Order: sequence, then C-alpha cells, then structure tokens
Amino acid sequence: QHQYKLHRLSASGLLMGMDISQNPAFKLLGIIMLLGFGASIGLYGVTFGEHTFLLLATPLVIPLGVLLFIHPRMLFFILIASRCALDPILDSARFSSSFGLGAVLNVLMIICAFWLCVQRSEAPIRQSLLLWFAPLIVMIAGVAYAPVVLPALKTLVAFVSYLSVFTIGFILVLEGQLTKLLRTIVFSSIIPVTVGFYQLATGNTTPDGRLAATFTHPNIFAFYCL
Repeated sequence: QHQYKLHRLSASGLLMGMDISQNPAFKLLGIIMLLGFGASIGLYGVTFGEHTFLLLATPLVIPLGVLLFIHPRMLFFILIASRCALDPILDSARFSSSFGLGAVLNVLMIICAFWLCVQRSEAPIRQSLLLWFAPLIVMIAGVAYAPVVLPALKTLVAFVSYLSVFTIGFILVLEGQLTKLLRTIVFSSIIPVTVGFYQLATGNTTPDGRLAATFTHPNIFAFYCL
C-alpha cells in the first residue's frame, strides 16, 4: 500500500510538471476527441431522433458513467435509490425492441461491481463469488445454445447484474455500511408505493385489477414489495 501511494504521488508529480496546454500532441488529441464526440452525438441524433425519451434520457447516463470511475459506491447507491422508479422512462427509451437504456444501467452496475472487487480482493468476497459460478456457467452455456442469441444475451446481462448487486451489497456490509444500504432501499420504495396507492385510490389498475405502480408488470411490483 505504501508503494502504491508513492507511485500515485510520483505520477501526479510528473503530470503537474507537464504543461499539457503547450504540448501540440495533446492539443491534437483533444481536437480529435471533441470532433469524435460531436460526430457521435450528431449520428446518435440522426439515428434515434424520433425517440424523444431516448434522446432526453441518454445525457443523464453520461454523468453516471463518469461517476463510475470517481466514486463507484455512490453510483451504486444512486442506482439502487432510483432504478425502481425509472421503468416507465426506460421502457420508452429503447434502441430496439430488446435493448435500451435499462441494459446500459445494468452494464454500469456490472462494471461497478468489477471495479470494487478489483479494489477489494479479500477472501470472503472471493468465496461469495464462487456461489454464483455454477449458475453463471449454465447461463453462458444457454447463450451459446440459444436459437436467438440477443434475447439470451440480454437475460445473461440481467443475471450478472443480480450477481453484481449481491457482490456490492456484500462489500458494503464488510465495510460497515449495512445501515446506509438498508436506508437507501427503504427510501427507494417511496415513489413506487406512492404510485401504487394512487392507482388503488383512482382505480387506475391493470385489466385484471392489479397494481403495477412504476413497474411494467404487477408481478414485478409484487416481487419488489416482498
């Protein structure tokens, strides 16, 4: 750990001694990155210009991607606190019939878990991951044998996101943040439960008289309440 700190200090000292603004190579790299970013935004707008929710929601995902590398634990708490209320938006913000911003959030959760596991590689964490090894192998094999690969791959990503939530929660418990995690989970239920009570009071239920709240199906809301 001492050597790691010395390495960071030496690296930061090297960067502080360099005047990046005066380096032509860095200027050229910056211009190329800006042009590439602008071109990608333009191409994105042309491709998905008719999907209003997708265009409005995509810029909100970019700060989450930045936060992944700055403070992955905060990203996890934000996703846990807000994800259950975002289903109506995410259901409208789709790139295709089987892929949307919801999958992007799942990928962010997976990368967040991987990043935290790299930072903390204690034996209990490795042992907990072994519990998921056999089901994960079965899921991967299922993708290989699936007649339609894309839906199977989407299911695999969702399964790995469950593993990621479990792993991050386990890490937070080891760090003594269980109370904060439980408070975040309870806080996240405010919007779905409020919407559920509103649907019950106004009779705005599904055709079979069930409540879906902010979710796309009543069964998901039932699982969430449990």
